Amino acid sequence: MINLNGKWKGTLVFGREYGRDAGKELYFQMDLQHEGDTITAVAKDTGGFGMSPDPAKISGTFTNGVISFKKYYESFHTVDEKGTLVVDPSKKGPDILYNGVYDPATESFKGGWSIAMLVNQGNRTETFTCTGTWTMSQEK
Repeated sequence: MINLNGKWKGTLVFGREYGRDAGKELYFQMDLQHEGDTITAVAKDTGGFGMSPDPAKISGTFTNGVISFKKYYESFHTVDEKGTLVVDPSKKGPDILYNGVYDPATESFKGGWSIAMLVNQGNRTETFTCTGTWTMSQEK
């Protein structure tokens, strides 16, 4: 049985939907609690593109080498056209969904993430989904 308890660090990469920002990286750390199939954590962005000043809450599962979790920030944040971080504490951030697979040889995870956002298009609202990849390994 794999025990995931402890400190982890990782990198997420922004996907093609991010246009000129595709391929940029965001670095994070989390203190993971693992009991049975359940995982919880508090994550903190530590550097890179789109770094939020607020911690993120994580909840999910780890079963048969597959991890799935939801991450969200207490406040909404985005990067504007000039590359400046904009934080709106009056709104909760959207759910970011992560899925990945554990590699016992490297003791690390690799997977994909997605975020669905509502975008106003004139008189209607559409859902726009952005994606990317991520990796994470336990701090030694």
